[in-house]
Amino acid sequence: MITALANNELEIASLAYSTLSIAVENAGMDDMRVISDNFQDGYEGGAKVCADYQNHPPSVTETGYTSSQDQASGGNLPLDQMTATVTQSDTSGNTVYMLTDTQRADMMSETTNLIVDTFNNGGTVGDLFSADHSFLNQELAQFYGISTNGLSASSFSKVSYPMGGPRDRGILAHGSILNGYSRPDISSPTQRGHLVRSRILCQDVPPPPPNLNTKLSDPTTATPTTRAQYEQHVHPSDPTSPCPACHTLMDPIGFGFEAYDGFGRHRTTQNGTAIDPSNVIKQAGTTGMDVSNADLTGMGQYLATSDDVKACSARYWAYFAYGDASWDEDGCTYDSIRTAAKAGNYSMKSVLTAIVHAPHFTTRVQDK
Repeated sequence: MITALANNELEIASLAYSTLSIAVENAGMDDMRVISDNFQDGYEGGAKVCADYQNHPPSVTETGYTSSQDQASGGNLPLDQMTATVTQSDTSGNTVYMLTDTQRADMMSETTNLIVDTFNNGGTVGDLFSADHSFLNQELAQFYGISTNGLSASSFSKVSYPMGGPRDRGILAHGSILNGYSRPDISSPTQRGHLVRSRILCQDVPPPPPNLNTKLSDPTTATPTTRAQYEQHVHPSDPTSPCPACHTLMDPIGFGFEAYDGFGRHRTTQNGTAIDPSNVIKQAGTTGMDVSNADLTGMGQYLATSDDVKACSARYWAYFAYGDASWDEDGCTYDSIRTAAKAGNYSMKSVLTAIVHAPHFTTRVQDK
């Protein structure tokens, strides 16, 4: 089965995409927050019965999938969702920019190529965040502001990204990510920060209070950049505002993406003001320390070595494969996956192998 998956680029890429939830419309983000809660509760509950599970394994009956709906279950976020048509408009509704079908397809191909290449060469999920290269053709390179010398108009070639170059390193600087997590009119530090916090680090962010006005004030001379506008979330003029409690966990991360507009086009200024891509991951890791980075490349380098990222990727891959977030014995299953993956240095292949070798994948419990 591993061999079959290794030969199916779409399956591999879809599995990795499920970790990042790349979908332009961000459908299901609130649902994933609920799933995060359920997963944690289920994991803790499952861990308590590990001994019973090991000594008295449940009776299982292997059954096949019975419908197309059954096969599609499991939190699958189809690869083609990320290329949904998106138009960027100003506040008056006038179209400012629209991606072409070719550009959307190229962005999908770039990310697919990086994921499959990393998988086939024994790389880890962490390697995706710190990759010093990507895969481009002429049109995508031109869109990114990178030299098209030696590139084909159709096929994709591996292109090295030097430090300090015109593009940040790693998958987070892909147009697929940047398009999937932005507003229709501007970039969104909140959405991009939420992506890292919830889908890459598996750390929950509470929902906003009901009936809260979440509309930002219009840009002024004092807030000429998107970052300056979103700073209102973190440092509001109203000391009674509830916004900082949650936005402190997201927006300072999202500021690291500000070198790119809502469509992934690189920028150094906005409305005549220099872009500041410095960022902070508040309360990062098990120590709860704050991690500061100069730019998106720095953030990617931190995520590439984070134990939280390793555990989170295994969790979401398992969710994708099993079609559920928690079950009675999930603690045992996830412990075994992490143990096997760690033995394989958390390579993408070792994580996938551990998931499909677990009894919860190879057999299905008979309906009660």
